[in-house]
Amino acid sequence: MSKAVETPAAMLSAPIQILAMGCEDASCDFKPMRMQRRPLGDHDILIDMKYCGVCHTDLHFAANHLKVMPTKYPCVPGHELAGVVEAVGSKVTKFKVGDQAGVGCMVDSCRL
Repeated sequence: MSKAVETPAAMLSAPIQILAMGCEDASCDFKPMRMQRRPLGDHDILIDMKYCGVCHTDLHFAANHLKVMPTKYPCVPGHELAGVVEAVGSKVTKFKVGDQAGVGCMVDSCRL
């Protein structure tokens, strides 16, 4: 059952600090790294990620093998995310804090 918890105002105005597994270069030496994401938008949800799929193509991208689109580092590949909603934007109507959520493909993740 979803919790009726209000999203803290700080999450809506300040960049969000995250911990991710990523690599700094084409060596694909994955390590935990702290990164900063943009503030939560009106239509966004923040997911406390529990699971993330990493496929063979993700690893090729991390190693900069796909010369059609050069990899920008640091690189945190992955898709098919699943976790628990930690915060919601002011215009979100279909999710509440505490709901389970999944994402098939990420938007604004390639840093282009």
